[in-house]
Amino acid sequence: MKTLKLLTVLIVISFLLLSFKEIEINFIGEGKINIKGRVKVCTETVYDAVDKFGEIQKTNLNSKIIYSFNSKGSVIEKLWYNPNGTVKSKESFKYNDNGKMIEDSSSDSKIIYKYDNKGNNIEENNYNWDGSLFRKVINIYDDKGNNIESNQYFPDGSLDSKYFFKYDNYKNEIEFNWYKGDGSLISSRTYKYEFDKIGNWFKKTEFKNNSPDEITEREITYY
Repeated sequence: MKTLKLLTVLIVISFLLLSFKEIEINFIGEGKINIKGRVKVCTETVYDAVDKFGEIQKTNLNSKIIYSFNSKGSVIEKLWYNPNGTVKSKESFKYNDNGKMIEDSSSDSKIIYKYDNKGNNIEENNYNWDGSLFRKVINIYDDKGNNIESNQYFPDGSLDSKYFFKYDNYKNEIEFNWYKGDGSLISSRTYKYEFDKIGNWFKKTEFKNNSPDEITEREITYY
């Protein structure tokens, strides 16, 4: 009887750990997926935003992105829609035995990911459909495992641009700064969130150079 009770407890603990698994994937220039729980589908609807008499309001539909996950918590498909409902791009993903994404493929390009011994994504090689390299990204992490800097290079090895990231205590990106290779600032963005009871954000307001730029509304379906 004690053995049966112990087995039941272990099963429950295992389920809870899986249920609250944190999914963290970074798409450079598109934001970071940072989701807790056994997610099946995540839909992000993006609107333009304006400040009207001190109130930030959404205006035109910008795009819609739908991420589909398998039961292991891995993204298996990403569909990006234009405002008129047509598909802008479709991406599929491959993973290694440790569950780390190693390939991101679309109809016209492919990204190959490399990791260090801590499981950090330290290098991204971007290829055209013909196999030619068009971009390399080197990522730098802090002691907490946060990607705090990304350096983007041209195929000849010269520096194209640099990205710097800041996060809150829950690994949500709160600041993004984009610089040219010569060090001049291209864009500065900050983010504010509203969260559900699990701790996943359902609304993100993005500010570009301190002015409201986009509002993203997120709907999550769980297993």
